[in-house]
Amino acid sequence: MDKLCTETPAERDRRHKRSDKISSLLGQYLLKGWRMLEDCCPVCDTILLMSKDGALYCVGCSEVDIQPLQKVGAAAIEPSKLNGNDENETSPSPPKLPATFVESEAPTNGSLETSINLQSVESILHRKIVDCSQQLTKAADLEEIRRLAVSIKALSEAFIVVRNCLHP
Repeated sequence: MDKLCTETPAERDRRHKRSDKISSLLGQYLLKGWRMLEDCCPVCDTILLMSKDGALYCVGCSEVDIQPLQKVGAAAIEPSKLNGNDENETSPSPPKLPATFVESEAPTNGSLETSINLQSVESILHRKIVDCSQQLTKAADLEEIRRLAVSIKALSEAFIVVRNCLHP
């Protein structure tokens, strides 16, 4: 709660805009038949969605928080969570999802670049797992412990997928 009291008006405005964008995108996916889950993304704490075919999807990580240089990194993780079948579905931002599938499915001259990005993703996931583990040792609140355990599990699963992509 202290964090909210000390944030500047600019930070508050940025947070509200991000929240509004996520809400809008969530609504668009819900109208297309996706389901909202009770679980949150362990990375950005956005509510997770499930596609019609059962694939998990985080709007915050995949569409809102993504930077232009991170798109290839996101492509490395998302196909493990999203099946290629989503490519045929209509999505709120069509250019983003199909582009990630094209990049990950077609071997290109950028294979070295993709490998480097996967290594970067692997490193980030490892750091996040370590951070959550350290927070877990200090946590006393039962809900906080549960949240951290869920985060560690999800991060570990993503880490294994990325590692398997790097070292088949």
